[in-house]
Amino acid sequence: MIRILIFLIIFAPMPLMAQNSIWVKPNAVWHYDYSTIGWFGFMKIQHNGDTVIHGTNAMHFVLTDYAFTYNQQGQTVPYGVFPAGDFYTYTEGDSVFYLQDSSFQKLFDFSKSTGDSYMIGVTNPSPADQCSAESWTMLTGTGTDIYGYSSISVEAYLNANLKLTGTFNNRFGEDYFLPLLRSCDPSIIYEDYIFTFRCFQDDSLVVNPNGVECEYMLTHVGLNEVENHTLYIGPNPTADFLKIQADFLIEEIEVIDALGKCVFRETNADGITQVDLSPLIPGVYTIKFRDQWRDTWTKRILRH
Repeated sequence: MIRILIFLIIFAPMPLMAQNSIWVKPNAVWHYDYSTIGWFGFMKIQHNGDTVIHGTNAMHFVLTDYAFTYNQQGQTVPYGVFPAGDFYTYTEGDSVFYLQDSSFQKLFDFSKSTGDSYMIGVTNPSPADQCSAESWTMLTGTGTDIYGYSSISVEAYLNANLKLTGTFNNRFGEDYFLPLLRSCDPSIIYEDYIFTFRCFQDDSLVVNPNGVECEYMLTHVGLNEVENHTLYIGPNPTADFLKIQADFLIEEIEVIDALGKCVFRETNADGITQVDLSPLIPGVYTIKFRDQWRDTWTKRILRH
């Protein structure tokens, strides 16, 4: 089965220990339930040791997507297990920083007051996408959350290409804390993921507000019952090329515009590593793949 999910994929470092005064402790693991069009599941974010990267002592986290869907009888069935990237953070004073591309950007600033803003990243959006190169978020509230930790609520600016919105505490975050790429064009309906916090634990803290097993879907449906395959397509959004990597044979690729017109087709697609979208006008396109088992899968892509 095939699943596509795009996050900020960073590069590999060398090992060392990073000590935190705030944020998470060693062996931190988050579970977030998510839903989107066509499938659902949970995202697992797990501490994978500490490292030095770009001269900074940082914590390394690995993301894994456990995906499910419904069959024709309406039963929940496995969709696959998919690597979803790496994430790096470090702390300094009351702030948490994360690695975006080749530099660290501010993720949380717990010293800010309501109404204050801070930049969470820099991108290179197309002018047609109406996004700003600098993405900012604003504090809409501060206080102490139900767990007793200092917390901030933030809302992404409307022209922010990177979205960070939610309520986060300085001990483990709680809401989904990875900045996600989005479109700023209000005329474009773009597929988004809805994440809900399920549980967290590290060496000194366990948080499970619903008392439900963190990997309930995995243990009760059983992803080991199916053979899993991997397809990566990205970045999403993109201004030009989509990179494609698969561990199986792709027989056909189609790109379909919002009016249902096929604007690209390759019927002998095995070995194709990218699709050039730069000649197309900005908007939402459907990428359709047919695999070696004659199954067809689709994904919406934003060309900005």
